[in-house]
Amino acid sequence: MVGHHLDPLASLERYDGSQVQLPPDPDEWDPLSVMKSPMKRASIAAANELEPVRLSRNDRKDLLAFLRALTDPDSIDVRADVPDSVPSGLPIAD
Repeated sequence: MVGHHLDPLASLERYDGSQVQLPPDPDEWDPLSVMKSPMKRASIAAANELEPVRLSRNDRKDLLAFLRALTDPDSIDVRADVPDSVPSGLPIAD
């Protein structure tokens, strides 16, 4: 996903719908029809306003680590990290 957002036009060109698995639609409407239409894909590409972004391997690694930290289960409940006291002596809110 990160790679896609770094260069959306290249990702649009490389899109491979053969790996998509969608539940059957009772109306038999193909939700991927937009991606199968060269004209519609060209419209999507023309609407893109994002320039490609180049990240070093370390920058990409740091970005992915940051994103993982946002969803780390340990970050949900941090009560165990609250100290018993602080150097200022001020009370610690519960």
